[in-house]
Amino acid sequence: TTTPEKVMVYADFMHRTGAIKAKPASWKDLCHETVHGKPGS
Repeated sequence: TTTPEKVMVYADFMHRTGAIKAKPASWKDLCHETVHGKPGS
């Protein structure tokens, strides 16, 4: 599927464990513009 699913759950985990320093504000910060119109999470 091209619809991003549970991206923020994974980003929250990565932030909590120190894998990434800055927590993204939205899943759109992590995905390509072509999927921004999809109902992602």
